[in-house]
Amino acid sequence: MVTVELALGLGSLFLVLALTLTVVGAGTSKAALCDQVRQEARAHSLGASVAEGTGSSMSVTSEGSSFTVRGTKAAAQLGGWSVGALECKVSGTYENAIPWALLGSQP
Repeated sequence: MVTVELALGLGSLFLVLALTLTVVGAGTSKAALCDQVRQEARAHSLGASVAEGTGSSMSVTSEGSSFTVRGTKAAAQLGGWSVGALECKVSGTYENAIPWALLGSQP
């Protein structure tokens, strides 16, 4: 009886550990994706084109003098399968559309 209980207990422990590590990994991936999207939005506001990241896809939608950069990435890869999806978006304004004269000085 002790061996069956020990086997079930260890199996459950490993399952909980695997799920915890997957959630923590997805959280750090989301933080990295949002940082990458923020950097791409800043570069896009200065006139650069948006580049694709490693394992992520970026898209830009423009409307007048504002834009939105949206990045998506798989939350986790298990055996070649994508489990879940992460998304982050950043909105901004083109630098040349800001009326510096009203602010008093140009940065």
